[in-house]
Amino acid sequence: ITVVVAVTYLWVRQSPRWPSRWFMLASIALLWALFFFTPPFSAQRLDDLNHYYFHGKMLARYGLNPYAVPPSAAAVDPDYPAVAIWHWFRFNYGPLWLALAALVALVAARLAEGVLLLRVVLAAAAAAGIGFAASLGRRGQAPGSLGVAWALHPLLLVWGLSGGHNDVIVAVLLLAALGLGQRGRWQLAALAVVAAALFKPVAVVWWPMFWLAGVATAAVGRRLRVGVQMVLAAFGLALAAYLPVWPGWATIAGSIPTQNLLLAGPLVAVLRPWLGGSATAVAAVGFGFIYVAVLWWLSRSPQNLERIAAASLMVGLALLAVSPLLQPWYALWLVPFLLLLGRPWARWLEGGLVVASLTFYPLWYPVGWAVAVATVAGATVALWGLARVLRRTTP
Repeated sequence: ITVVVAVTYLWVRQSPRWPSRWFMLASIALLWALFFFTPPFSAQRLDDLNHYYFHGKMLARYGLNPYAVPPSAAAVDPDYPAVAIWHWFRFNYGPLWLALAALVALVAARLAEGVLLLRVVLAAAAAAGIGFAASLGRRGQAPGSLGVAWALHPLLLVWGLSGGHNDVIVAVLLLAALGLGQRGRWQLAALAVVAAALFKPVAVVWWPMFWLAGVATAAVGRRLRVGVQMVLAAFGLALAAYLPVWPGWATIAGSIPTQNLLLAGPLVAVLRPWLGGSATAVAAVGFGFIYVAVLWWLSRSPQNLERIAAASLMVGLALLAVSPLLQPWYALWLVPFLLLLGRPWARWLEGGLVVASLTFYPLWYPVGWAVAVATVAGATVALWGLARVLRRTTP
């Protein structure tokens, strides 16, 4: 099913002829229903959803701060056995996601209902993403085509609708930020990125791109004032969200699951045989150098939306390369930037990310990075070639 969806998606993105609107709507509805009700594509799906709900329940029904105490503090709860495997795991997402999970826990008293409601919320966020993506206009592109591309995207179907990962909300808010930026509302766009970071803190790496655009588009005499306003707005929003549940820096640092640090990103895995324990530090320095270089490149034309998308994409790829907690659904973060760019090289990269993400669990761990990269490259070429054949032969 996944291969068929991936090939169909690549064909739709390449084809100059689009099927009728009703056919596309029916296809989207069918695929969304199929992936929403299919069994988990990831063995971790229920684990993640269970923990989302249980952490919210700890706050909503027991008055416990999940940033400060682990699930074992609520071991008396009848749903605790479902999360006992990670009894030590303190909450390490943003406060907006915790607030949403707590709200769900207030509505749904038991685990099964809570998990279903969380999946419905994520599906609703994905549906909102269709509107945000459709509003992104690009020359030479059919109106609304990016909305269809988002709705049919294999990573959204697998990791969002079936997988139930909160990275969907991050991607949707990044789509909203790009749409606001296209309309020149850079300060609101930057706040959308801050909101994404308050669901998943990693999104903060994209905030400086929109800050630069906001400063660059302001009148020369107002640039300092606008820059300071954007910083204060971001800080104020983050402070308002974190303050009710802030347990202190030491507790936040302690909530990072150090057991998972063994899941090194590809760059760290490549460097470790030569650098040993220093590989992570070297990779982190390399990421910092890339980040500064990308910001310098963007600063030459910071109000160009395509340049912002390209810079954000480069930072995102570097982040995946060094991430010590790399998971396949992280590729969802990059989908908004790839949709906006739409250039041939971006579509090649998009196809590679789709294949790499969907083959992550069955392939990457058992055979190692080198064989996996070669396999993904070959599969990408094969899928792309098949998509081009379909494009040429479709009447």
